[in-house]
Amino acid sequence: MVIVKCNSCGKCFYKKPSEININNTNFCSQKCYGKYISKTRTKNNNPRWNSVEIICDVCDKPFFVQPSTISRKRGGYKYCSNVCKSIAYSKKYNGSNNNAWNDGITPLYTQIRNNPKMDEWKQAVFKRDNYCDWFSGCKSSRNNKLEAHHIFHFAKLLVKYNIKTLEDALNCKPLWDINNGVTMLKSTHQAYHNMYGKDYE
Repeated sequence: MVIVKCNSCGKCFYKKPSEININNTNFCSQKCYGKYISKTRTKNNNPRWNSVEIICDVCDKPFFVQPSTISRKRGGYKYCSNVCKSIAYSKKYNGSNNNAWNDGITPLYTQIRNNPKMDEWKQAVFKRDNYCDWFSGCKSSRNNKLEAHHIFHFAKLLVKYNIKTLEDALNCKPLWDINNGVTMLKSTHQAYHNMYGKDYE
């Protein structure tokens, strides 16, 4: 073992002679190596540097990207960070601009799905079906949980009974009719929708 000096922090440490770099650049840690690289390989002396400067569409901050990314269709190069990208996308695809927009039903749909009464409805369907898949009669497993499938599409029920608020939903008896539900294993449920689509009844 020989004593060498770290090129970044100046700390002395032991190293095998076979591990000493020919160009005499040695580092005591990956952290020191990273600091050294960031200082030495800047825009002016990095042989790989061929980036171009552009302005972030959200915060107007200048940043550098590879020329090849500018031609990509996804448009990720327009934003200096994922935070700015999220802000831009939330504005671009909010409300009626969103492909999933359905005249304001989407937020209400989520509220109803997350309401405790929905869990009560699911459990009632499971209990009626003896906690078994309606098609196969199999019980759930660790990787294949039970799910309650709406026979008449849930979103269509909201339209049919003109449900506009969470209170309307909670007071709508047909929405919580267990006869409109059937127990399925997750795998069966996915296969069902893959075969028939989301709107099949």
